[in-house]
Amino acid sequence: ARPVPDGPVAVEFDDVRFGYPAADKVSLASLEEVAALDTRGGEEVLHGLSFRAEPGQTIALVGSSGAGKSTIAQ
Repeated sequence: ARPVPDGPVAVEFDDVRFGYPAADKVSLASLEEVAALDTRGGEEVLHGLSFRAEPGQTIALVGSSGAGKSTIAQ
C-alpha cells in the first residue's frame, strides 16, 4: 500500500475483476454477518472494470442487484 497524498486525489480502477466464491467454498465464520447465502457462486460480477474519477467529479454506478455496485464503493 502507498500513502495517500494530501489534498484532492483522483480514484482510478484499471481492469478490476471480482467474483463471489462458490457456496461450497464459504466457511460458516465468513457468514456471521450475512442474512442469506448467495448461491450464484464463482461468477464474476466485475469483469474488466476501468474508470477514473477526478476530484469533485460525480460517478453514477448503475446495475442490477448483485452486480457489484456496493463492492466498488467499499
